[in-house]
Amino acid sequence: MLKTFAFVAVTICVLPVLASVSNPAECWLTEDEYLNIPEMDGVTGYTSHVTWLAAAGTTTTVFFESIPSGTVVTTELASFGISMVSGESGTGAPVDQIVLSSASLPFTMFTAGTLPSEPNFVSNNLASPCYGTGSITLELNHNATAIGAYIADGSALGGFCIEVFDGAVSLGFVCVTARELPDSFAGIISDDPFNKAVFFATSTTDSWGLDNLELNNTGSALESGTWGSIKAASIQL
Repeated sequence: MLKTFAFVAVTICVLPVLASVSNPAECWLTEDEYLNIPEMDGVTGYTSHVTWLAAAGTTTTVFFESIPSGTVVTTELASFGISMVSGESGTGAPVDQIVLSSASLPFTMFTAGTLPSEPNFVSNNLASPCYGTGSITLELNHNATAIGAYIADGSALGGFCIEVFDGAVSLGFVCVTARELPDSFAGIISDDPFNKAVFFATSTTDSWGLDNLELNNTGSALESGTWGSIKAASIQL
């Protein structure tokens, strides 16, 4: 087991520093690195769903119970504002995202009955060699300023991060402390609208999924290439 970070972390990474990295899930950081990377104004992390929802406004929630367990998800969430779902394993290999039931887990990733809505959730393939590790990328068919979900994990190996993008340009990411069911919400709100979000654990060997995936809709045009200034960030508990 890797060490679980004890601090309440908010981490905002400005991607010019990581220009050679194609996927944020490849940016695995140590605890010291979390405390020393630049912070960026305009992105706020949340671990309280109530506080996040009050700031997000009207949202749409994907509960996953309407999708049969075993379904490989790509464009199935389009009616919820998510045009494409993709992801990579902890080793960086492309992997399927699959809706699964907590009643038939291949290993004890968490305790059935602890999801915010039972029994279904989505994760990277839980079979070998992925085991539900890595990152999940959500491409939106509208612009949003808020996105979040409950992390389906019962024994987290580290923190959890969400990065948001304006096209190919990162607006930054926020990392919070270990998320474990049932109190496992992680959310982000951006001052600038985004059309892509990437969820990833700080540990490449952590198995996790998402439930009650929730986002808002700004209904406004997104300006490509918008960069924030390096200032400060905040976290809401």
